Amino acid sequence: MNEWKKNLVDVSRELLFSVKGESTRKRLVVRVQGPFLLKKNDVGFDYDEGTCVCKIVFEGLEEPDVEVFGMDGLQALRLATDVDPYLRGLSNMYDFFWTNGESYFE
Repeated sequence: MNEWKKNLVDVSRELLFSVKGESTRKRLVVRVQGPFLLKKNDVGFDYDEGTCVCKIVFEGLEEPDVEVFGMDGLQALRLATDVDPYLRGLSNMYDFFWTNGESYFE
């Protein structure tokens, strides 16, 4: 995959999280990087010319980064910046909060 480095788009949301059943809250930065134009041999599947990928990084959690693909950079970015479905997927293990302490999903 392309080198993940500083790009035109690098947006983030700062939150707090706690492991389910624990009260200690820690800092979480959800960062969206990209979009990157896919190049030959970047991925193991067929794609059309112009396909792009964005990366969602969960700084503070020991969770893998998520790659979000789109037909072009705008679609990849639009899909990747909707981070709520990814956070909901992690909500069976973590509780998420805004930095003011209010619950993120309620």
